[in-house]
Amino acid sequence: MRRFGVFCLLAIAIAGAYANALENGFVFDDFSLVVNNAALPRIAADPSLVLTPKALGYRPVRTLSYVVDYHLSGVQGGQLDAWFFHLNNIVYHWLTACVVFLIALRLTNIRTHVGGTQAEGEEGMRWQPAVFTALLWALHPLQVETVTYISGRRDILTTLFFLCGFWAFLGWREQRTVGKRIACFLAIVLSYVLGVASKEMALTLPLVMLGYDGLRASQVQGVSFGPRYMGEVVRGIGRGIGQHKFLYGPLLLLGVYFAWYAAFVILPTWAIPWYGGGVVTNFLTVARIWVYYLFLLCAPIHLLADYTGAFPITLSAFDPLSWLAVGFLLSLGLMVLVALRFSSVVAFALAWVAMTLLPVSHIIPHPEVMAEHYLYLPSVGFCLLVGLGFAHVTQNQTENRWISMLGYGTFSVLVLAGLYVAVMSYGETTAALKRELALSVYALGFYLVVIVGGVWLTNWRREKRGPIVFGALGASALAVLLAFYTVRTVTRNRDWRDDLSFYAKMVEDNPISCRARLGLGYVADRSGLARMAIAHYRRGIRLCPGDPRLHTNVGAAYQKLKMLRPAKQAYQEALRLQPNSSVSWNNLGFLYIETGEFAQAHEALQKAEQLSAGQDLAVYANLGIMHEMQGQYAQALAAYQKGLQLAPEADFYRQKVEVMREQVAQSTDSSGMR
Repeated sequence: MRRFGVFCLLAIAIAGAYANALENGFVFDDFSLVVNNAALPRIAADPSLVLTPKALGYRPVRTLSYVVDYHLSGVQGGQLDAWFFHLNNIVYHWLTACVVFLIALRLTNIRTHVGGTQAEGEEGMRWQPAVFTALLWALHPLQVETVTYISGRRDILTTLFFLCGFWAFLGWREQRTVGKRIACFLAIVLSYVLGVASKEMALTLPLVMLGYDGLRASQVQGVSFGPRYMGEVVRGIGRGIGQHKFLYGPLLLLGVYFAWYAAFVILPTWAIPWYGGGVVTNFLTVARIWVYYLFLLCAPIHLLADYTGAFPITLSAFDPLSWLAVGFLLSLGLMVLVALRFSSVVAFALAWVAMTLLPVSHIIPHPEVMAEHYLYLPSVGFCLLVGLGFAHVTQNQTENRWISMLGYGTFSVLVLAGLYVAVMSYGETTAALKRELALSVYALGFYLVVIVGGVWLTNWRREKRGPIVFGALGASALAVLLAFYTVRTVTRNRDWRDDLSFYAKMVEDNPISCRARLGLGYVADRSGLARMAIAHYRRGIRLCPGDPRLHTNVGAAYQKLKMLRPAKQAYQEALRLQPNSSVSWNNLGFLYIETGEFAQAHEALQKAEQLSAGQDLAVYANLGIMHEMQGQYAQALAAYQKGLQLAPEADFYRQKVEVMREQVAQSTDSSGMR
């Protein structure tokens, strides 16, 4: 019943913070992944396609969840209702928060679980650290980009399965019967596969499990910090591998295979150069990104949906700021080792953040340099650390004052490091960051004053009023922090209300973002404001002349205004930059149809069909129109039928198929009469 009560508390807190997100529509990638994804209606109409990997794509679990939403919500008036998709994102977030609570409860009571019976364990459990951790994680404003954004479901699902796998791992370590251990092992493997099939960030599950085993097995109590201390940590990791080699062996092999397949087969990451032009500059950039991530975890006030150009790339191997970031991270790593002497849970919470960030740390570079949704899984470790500290404060556990000092000392250092990085960052967004920075420091300064003052009061005259005041201050600070998280989450939800709000806010926060200009131009174009769209596209082209999407879209806008010559030039430039773009070939084919150059149109559309593997609806619409204009009704019928197969519920293709059948029949009758 206690656990059920916590689950209800989390549901109420999440519902209050994300209720206004239910009013939001589809934005950004939601259109390609959900609204215009031909696979959803096909699979909903024929569930047997679930067994076809090609139909589900490279993240099949995410796609399958969208299919379920599509089937249950249905299409109203020819359009999908975003409300149901948003609702399920919130529900998945709540389920994940419940698993966060269960894991935190077990981690912070590990000795009780191992040392006594279940009844004794329930009586002696500490509940506050787990409850605080789950609430902090569920309401943290950084989660908005994942929860409010329908396409962010990939991060929710992969985190949910990742945590379920780790939960099963903790149970596997405690089980003594063969049957239960086999069941836990199967649950670990299943969760791992489902997590990776949702998003590749789940790859680090075996590493996190090994890190937990290694830190728990390290016997550093009574050992002075030095070479012997480090050797004991290494031996602890070795003991963890040796004791559970039959668990780690298969999982690590699976992880290596998944990493290779994701990086070199599915995603084009192998073709992306090192950031800054070299290996050293690439990882110096990553060091600065990590420090800024930690700052965002501490001060989630100035949040961006797109960091393109906002965060500078390190261009020199001798950049002093980047090496300061490296030094800070090394110091934080030493802090993990020092924390191990006092609490393996605190050390593990710090290590969790680093281990789960590895897949997005450009070990193999990928296009998006940084993003807030990357912190959805790593933030579990951060919130566990802060939740532990608040629990020690509110419970007056003076015997654990060093753990509290360590946790909040880390908190203070992260704020200062993040402050330095934010002040020193350059570019057009610097002024905006500095404006927000003062508010961040004021807000966090309150908590730091309470914490430092509380620790001092605890150590001063603990037998009198110190602990009472300390507990009251700690509880008040936690309440204010959660209130701040909730308010910031509610206000952040509004930025994702619709396409116009989303891209306008993105341009306001990051005016040098090519992606923001691309999106705002698309919204204007879709609203019939082609000239305004061209202005945004041209601004984006000046910022990123090598982005083929901007050239393709500005060509489409020119084409709507019947300015066919600049439209053709734009398409040709897009194809020069990206010759295998089916969208650009399709648009060029449609332009040739308008100019009556049917031979060139047929060639371009065939190329588009080949590059899209026959999955682009627009290609078959244009092919059908081209053949229809030439009186080739049988060919037009075949093209429209292919489109109808991809989108069985599309009225356009259904009507066109009926008309073309009549035309073919009339042509046949006329031929017979002649």
